Amino acid sequence: MNQMMQGHRRANPYLVLKVKRDNLVQDTLHRLASVRPAEFRKKLKVVFEGEAGVDEGGVKKEFFQLLVEQLYDPNYAMFHYNSTNKTYWFNPGSFESNLQYELFGALLGMAIYNSVILDIRFPTIVYDKLLADDVAGYVPCSIDNLVDVQPDMAKSLLGMLEFEGNVEEVYCRNFVASYENFGAVVEVPLKEGGETIPVTNANCGEFVELYVDWFFNRSIEDKFASFKRGFLRSMEIEEEETSPSASDPLSMLLGGRASSAGQASSGTGGETAQEADGQSQESASSPPGAGYLQRQQNTKRQTTMFLELFRPAELELLICGSQVLDFEAYKSNTDYTDGFEASSEQCKWFWEIAMQSFDDDQRRELLTFVSGSDRAPPKGLAAPEARLTISRQGPDSESLPTAHTCFNHLLMPEYSSKEKLEAKLRLALKFNQGFGII
Repeated sequence: MNQMMQGHRRANPYLVLKVKRDNLVQDTLHRLASVRPAEFRKKLKVVFEGEAGVDEGGVKKEFFQLLVEQLYDPNYAMFHYNSTNKTYWFNPGSFESNLQYELFGALLGMAIYNSVILDIRFPTIVYDKLLADDVAGYVPCSIDNLVDVQPDMAKSLLGMLEFEGNVEEVYCRNFVASYENFGAVVEVPLKEGGETIPVTNANCGEFVELYVDWFFNRSIEDKFASFKRGFLRSMEIEEEETSPSASDPLSMLLGGRASSAGQASSGTGGETAQEADGQSQESASSPPGAGYLQRQQNTKRQTTMFLELFRPAELELLICGSQVLDFEAYKSNTDYTDGFEASSEQCKWFWEIAMQSFDDDQRRELLTFVSGSDRAPPKGLAAPEARLTISRQGPDSESLPTAHTCFNHLLMPEYSSKEKLEAKLRLALKFNQGFGII
């Protein structure tokens, strides 16, 4: 009451999103359009319309999982999936609005500040581009980068470079790149007049350099600029933001290294949503090649030291989690409920199967089954956010184990033997679809 009498109001410590399951992408886009940078760094609370659940962390995790799944959906055609290396790359011919890419980028930033591990599959070059000092993420690339993203194309180009015969007669290529777009082949000249310039032994090196640059930079320039702009929205600060937050996940992860950038984690700013939107539009229209930080120096907002703080591998770790799985630590980080205890035969069998019978790939499948991701949090499987709960789901039966991935919660019947538990668990992993949410 005293605060109200004095004209003060208590700031909401949460960013609350109310969305519909059947319109998740559009609802999220509409809600985030008016959100200021400081709000992106608040703890997220998600409300699914028509559902009574209270978000204590599980609903938020489900929201991130479902949104990533939908944005990766082939029906959106925002990304191409490479089954060889199991990664996604930006579709240069996508008809989706750049706002969709901006949403995906914002999702990454929000996940960092909410300590949520995202099951995203981008090659490392994406993190290089996110950290580049350029609005469109321009980075110099080589054919080695292409090997990681499009190994078949890289193999073809390497073969051309090493070919000792007549390149022009055998390969019959001009200085043109091409991609398939809904069944039609689109050709793009790699330089002026490229459609009439043949690739020869003398200029095939130039062709490869131009193709690699086109693939990683020019072909997806506008889409990646939107993606990066969304990502950086949660990293920007306003003039009035000066105090670091004790709960800043960047500081918690890196300690002293991140403390100088901790001021990006809390506070409220002084600009309006219209000013923020206007600045986003200004950034979108800025010419590629100019530095992102330099373009912002005459505005109220500043970019944090985030771009200088991380290496690409560290940023990937922060967003996607660690590939190192310590199941001994996971076992020690487990609760048992509804009749199960650590000493229960079924729980002992479970850990024996997971740690002795399963190989590394099967342990990753198991982790995906119970948590929605095959990676551990940045601090490993001993971290609080990785804590597992194993519950008894009735007496012995023929039912398969099930999981609430949003809560890292495994439920299994009180199977009569270790052999039966292992057989049922293997079947559950084999037929696991999506995120395993029940």
